[in-house]
Amino acid sequence: MKNIFIKLPAIIVIFIFLLNSCKKQDDVLVHVIKDEYTVEDQGKIGETLKKLILQSPDRFPILNQSEYHEFYTYINTLIYMLTNTNNVENRLTFDWEAIIIHDDKVTTAFITPGGKFFIYTGLLKFLSSETELFSILAHEINYADNGNITKRLSAEYGKDVIGDLLLGHDSPETRNVAFNIRNLVFEESEVLVADRYALALICPFQYDALGLKTFLDSANTGIMDIEWLTTHPSSITRIERIEEYARNCGTHEDTFMERYAEYLSLLP
Repeated sequence: MKNIFIKLPAIIVIFIFLLNSCKKQDDVLVHVIKDEYTVEDQGKIGETLKKLILQSPDRFPILNQSEYHEFYTYINTLIYMLTNTNNVENRLTFDWEAIIIHDDKVTTAFITPGGKFFIYTGLLKFLSSETELFSILAHEINYADNGNITKRLSAEYGKDVIGDLLLGHDSPETRNVAFNIRNLVFEESEVLVADRYALALICPFQYDALGLKTFLDSANTGIMDIEWLTTHPSSITRIERIEEYARNCGTHEDTFMERYAEYLSLLP
């Protein structure tokens, strides 16, 4: 086995030559390590994670998009509304979309680099209104839009593994990222930034700006464990900040609770 290390600005490309005994020729396996990821890089990383998740139906039972077309259209319309605002830097460069995982026992959601938003039916069924869903979507969009999710994954799993995702590699290491991305824990400071970003997205719309607060109030009652809160820490400070940010949004009171209930009834 022969390793060749080539250093380029902000990137190390490692060529590992492995002897193929059958063909009696060298195969080349390329690894990429980068300190910074372009918008295009982030999109490719997200596509690889999506592919690995979709290829693991035992872990991620995805709702069929054709069978549940109406609900997919509904949630993707909400994402389209949020991402097609001037506050979203990558509104035109990321392929934003929602993917629904059918597991009523799991109450969380996560987003990949490049804007692939995964949400479990357990969380969808816990939410009580469209404005709460709108708020969760807006909050998660922040992590992809500002590149934070890519940086956090790189810090958690290593630049070499994220480089393999960039190249589309399917390996135990890249699958480990896909299988555990929902467990990535954000710092409270990151969560507060995402909340403020979410309120900035929501304010121009005719939604009750306190949807995130009402969701947190319900989640904090302890009626059931909400996994999303274990990865997105909540505190009194967080709720106070949301109320502070919402003061600039006017007095919109529409929660669209009935409309949300109608769409929710379409789920299995």
